[in-house]
Amino acid sequence: MTQRNITPVDIEIAELLYPELVEAARGGEKLTCLQLIDRAKQRHPDNAAIQKQVPVGLGRRLATVRAFTAPLGYPDLTCLVVQPRTNLPADVFPNPEAEQAKVAAFDWKNVEPAFFVQLGEWRKVNERKAKCDRGTAVKIVWDYYSANRARMPSAIQQFRELLIDEVMGGEDVEQAFAAIVSELAPEAA
Repeated sequence: MTQRNITPVDIEIAELLYPELVEAARGGEKLTCLQLIDRAKQRHPDNAAIQKQVPVGLGRRLATVRAFTAPLGYPDLTCLVVQPRTNLPADVFPNPEAEQAKVAAFDWKNVEPAFFVQLGEWRKVNERKAKCDRGTAVKIVWDYYSANRARMPSAIQQFRELLIDEVMGGEDVEQAFAAIVSELAPEAA
């Protein structure tokens, strides 16, 4: 995984998705982005962040889970998240079936406490980051969008609030846009 800023929103959403992914692993299930989000929404109806989550933008939340599993050599839980048309995960998995078998066979119960400790460490790092208020974030997002409009897919406008939330949480505006644009790219094809 390329080095990126893990934001408070990434942490909050990953914390809610992780148990859903572990449950899917134990049941040998695969989930689409929408199914995963819907399960988390049902379990956490009062959590504003998960209630606003959409499939575009979920990749960075899954990358947060991967940022925990990869350095420890654990199987990648995110391979259980599949695309509805193909029933396959993202292209980052050269052999998705083998990774899914590893995930299903792994003892996740003993790993869960370490995941929540890692989330706490990431939260501490985020507390030290410069955050901004909504007005400042709106201006930063607008300025970046205006300067780069010609290179942006038109669908990016649908993710204005997500971009503002990310910038308010300390994410670099360029990284926030890049994450959304990269997830929109497959749909443009």
